Amino acid sequence: MTNQTAHRAFSLLELLVSIAIIAIVTGLSIAGYGKFTAHAQNMRCVEFVHQTKTALEHLYQRDDAWPPLLQKEASGGDGRLDADAGAQLAKAGLMSLTFRSREREDGSKVYRLTGHDRFGVVTPWAMDYIKHHDSASLSSKLPAGGTIQDHILHYAIDLDYDGMTEVMHGHDGNKARVRAQACVWSYGRDGKPNTKDDIRSWSKGQEAIW
Repeated sequence: MTNQTAHRAFSLLELLVSIAIIAIVTGLSIAGYGKFTAHAQNMRCVEFVHQTKTALEHLYQRDDAWPPLLQKEASGGDGRLDADAGAQLAKAGLMSLTFRSREREDGSKVYRLTGHDRFGVVTPWAMDYIKHHDSASLSSKLPAGGTIQDHILHYAIDLDYDGMTEVMHGHDGNKARVRAQACVWSYGRDGKPNTKDDIRSWSKGQEAIW
C-alpha cells in the first residue's frame, strides 16, 4: 500500500515537472518566433527600400530626366513617396502598385494610387496594417510604432546631375552627400528618425565629406 501511494505521488510530481518544462519551452518558442517575425519584416523592408531605389534610378535612365513632381518633392533632400509621388512610379510600371488612371480631355492620363497603396509607398509594417484595416488613415497608429504617415518611404535624388545626392539623414543623423543617383530610406519599425533601426539604401562608405 505504501509503495502504491509513493508511485502515485511520484507520477503527480512527474506531471507537474512536465507541465513546467512544456510551459518554459512554449514561452521560449513564442519569444523566438517573435524575434524571427521581426527579423523577417526587417529584411522585407531592406529589400523593399533597395527595390524602390532601383525603380527611381530606372525611371531616370529611361527618360534621362527626373519627373518634375519628384524634383519638387525632393528639393530639400527629404522627399516622401506619398500618393502623388508614388503615382509616378506606378505610371512608369516600375513597381507593383495598385492604381487607377483616367484620361484628360487633352488625351493625357492622370494616375492615382488605390487600395492598400493609396497612401503611397510604405514600409511592410504599414502595409500589413492597411491590408487589415479598411478605415486606416495617415494618422492611424501602428502596433510597431509611429503612424502610417511616419512609415511612408523617404527619398532624395541627384537634382543637379553631378553624381551626388543630398540627403537630410545620413548615417550619423545629419545632412550628407551620397555617391548615388537616388537614395531611399525608412525610419524602420518604430517610425522614428535617426534611431538604430533606420534602413537606408546606401552604405556609410558612399557618404562624402562636405
